[in-house]
Amino acid sequence: MHVSQKSTPQFKKATDADVETVFAVSVAVFGGEDEKHGLAEWRRRLRAMHGRIFYVQANDGSVLGFVFVHAHATSAKTMHVWIAATHPCARRQGVMRRLFQHCRRIFGGDHARLTVNTFPARFPHMPPFLTALGYAPIGIQGEKHCYALQLDAAV
Repeated sequence: MHVSQKSTPQFKKATDADVETVFAVSVAVFGGEDEKHGLAEWRRRLRAMHGRIFYVQANDGSVLGFVFVHAHATSAKTMHVWIAATHPCARRQGVMRRLFQHCRRIFGGDHARLTVNTFPARFPHMPPFLTALGYAPIGIQGEKHCYALQLDAAV
């Protein structure tokens, strides 16, 4: 998988047929399948929590990055970014930024906010990335830092 300046990545919403392909990127980035983040849990969250997966696809069909968003477990009118990743070959090219901006457009109007949790000790780039996109810290639970983005109301 190689990304060049000439390629025009395509933005897609994952179908049931795409889930395993996108999941493979998660495994490549975060490591092997575990009970909390395995394929069975992905499928459960898609069904039970109104999940949606958006991804960027290169011209060769490979997945460059994805974001998995679902209804927040305890907050009404809130969508939660559960897991997101960029394939190492596509980093520093705006893939994740575009995915997060897409979520903002898709969910704005129907939802009050987007939330995301991150672990700065493991992912030190995430707090400044989230801040640059307008997310604000809303709490810390041990090593987990929680952020939220207020969404614009429907016009």
